[in-house]
Amino acid sequence: MTVNDLIEKLRAYPGDYRVVVPGYESGIDDIDEPKLASIYLDVGEESWSGPHMLAYEGRPGCRRC
Repeated sequence: MTVNDLIEKLRAYPGDYRVVVPGYESGIDDIDEPKLASIYLDVGEESWSGPHMLAYEGRPGCRRC
């Protein structure tokens, strides 16, 4: 999702609604500060893992990186 996509989706809600993301393993977390990150898209293979990977976590397709 792009920033513009997110902005358009959020326009449908009141400005005082809270924005959260899934927490690590369970629960939900607040968004503290937006952060930029380099990521590999669509490389997650495990059902418990998200579809994308932070670039510093390894190379796409490498199971031991």
